[in-house]
Amino acid sequence: MIRDPDSGDLIARILAAATDSTVAAAETWQRILADLHEKQRTFVLDTASRKCALKGRRGGGSYAIAAWLLEDWHRWPGAMSLYIALSKDHAKSILWPTLIEFDEKYNLGAVFNGQELTMTLPNGAVVRLCGAKDKIQIEKLRGFAKGARRVAVDEAGSFQGHDANFRYLINSVLSPQLMDMHHRGGGQIALISSPGLAPMGVFFEKTTGRDHMGKPVRPWKTHHWTALDNPYVGAQSYLVEELDEGGHILDGTPAEQIVAELLALKDTPLDDPAWAPLLARLSLSFRREYLAEWVKDKAALVYNAESHHLLPQGWKLPKGVYRIVIGCDPGWEDGNGFAVAAKPLESPDVYLLRAYYRPEMSTADIADELKKLSAEFHTSEIYADTGGEGGRLLADFDNYGITVQRAQKGLKKPRIEYTRALLDRRRLWLSVDCGDLVQEWQALPWDETRQSHREGFYDDCSDAALMAVWPLSQRFVEPKAPLPAVGTPEWRKLEAEREHELSIRAGRRIRRPRSRLPIG
Repeated sequence: MIRDPDSGDLIARILAAATDSTVAAAETWQRILADLHEKQRTFVLDTASRKCALKGRRGGGSYAIAAWLLEDWHRWPGAMSLYIALSKDHAKSILWPTLIEFDEKYNLGAVFNGQELTMTLPNGAVVRLCGAKDKIQIEKLRGFAKGARRVAVDEAGSFQGHDANFRYLINSVLSPQLMDMHHRGGGQIALISSPGLAPMGVFFEKTTGRDHMGKPVRPWKTHHWTALDNPYVGAQSYLVEELDEGGHILDGTPAEQIVAELLALKDTPLDDPAWAPLLARLSLSFRREYLAEWVKDKAALVYNAESHHLLPQGWKLPKGVYRIVIGCDPGWEDGNGFAVAAKPLESPDVYLLRAYYRPEMSTADIADELKKLSAEFHTSEIYADTGGEGGRLLADFDNYGITVQRAQKGLKKPRIEYTRALLDRRRLWLSVDCGDLVQEWQALPWDETRQSHREGFYDDCSDAALMAVWPLSQRFVEPKAPLPAVGTPEWRKLEAEREHELSIRAGRRIRRPRSRLPIG
């Protein structure tokens, strides 16, 4: 066999280049690690196969996630890591800019695919961004050929409104995917979020070791940090301003003193008794959003539906004359909400007869669903949020044989307040077919301006319900009392009043019987 004398040199050069590339990547990773703050670094280097991070606002959660998904990528050629948020768009808005920043800052040489939402490193390692809003999106996370090296689920508290889907995602879909990499040192999953609005659900259980009833459950290794741990955001001055402007101090203590006490306790666990005097002086929303503490804060929820708003199983709409309205929030691939509301002519009560969510649908599918609802409830009054589609969507519905009106823009806050007022006055009733809506309302918070729902939370059914309920805000007609029997004193009084009113309208004097003096 004849051997090329230069082949040995070529192989040596290839091996040397590969070694140099690996060394350079390892040095880059050490630079990334050094740029993290201490608590981010502790989280990233934690080798637990199941772990959580409870973090306050501006704590640097996105940077910690990006670093963890990229850790030692040069040792994992071709491996897939997943970043999951509530929807694909939400995933892109949170992590995509951070991944691009990492690539530019550390010269990673990554290739980005904006359509597939993937970041591919030179050795073929991939970070993929995904949504998991419903069963259809969750099922798409099955069947990666080589499994997944790591999975990060961000804003895990946002999944609280659909807890059953979240459990299914973790236990039935993600865990089997991680098995393939476990023997190689991979196969890890991390849940990252600020606390949800109510102390319940998967993320609450994994970070506290108990369920909402207090029953012990197996916790995951949990890390905790806040903006005060992040040296890159100027948290002290920001928190002083937020404490003052947000009305978060309950007893008049100066904001500067509060921040000084927060700094003194920032490395002390929140369940330590030393926190108690300080926490008692702070609002629940500040404790949840900035200190990452689990609290029950009903004021942060847009809607507070209680058990007395729920109609019993088997309830049927009473006989009468009703105005019935259908609301639709088309989201197509991102999920679709439908709602049907009814209001009697002679009552201020509003009945939500149905409110539900449907995953991926085409315009034709949405039109078919609306036609079914229209036929079932005998109404042609349908409103939809046309978004950027405008008249084109309405024309498409017309072509599919259903007439839909465009929901008026700019009325989100009035719609919300009308619905809230109905709930407060016990005038809004929810049928058993509103389960999806009730789940949304249990975890749907205000945005920072308290003008709308917060982005990144389930609100498809809620938006549909607003569009169905709002048109019913007209004043109701008081029912008329039955007329008295002819010849009764009540009838004579009513006739006298009617004659008096008619005489006034006619502009003539009312004739009254004259009394005669007796003769004699």
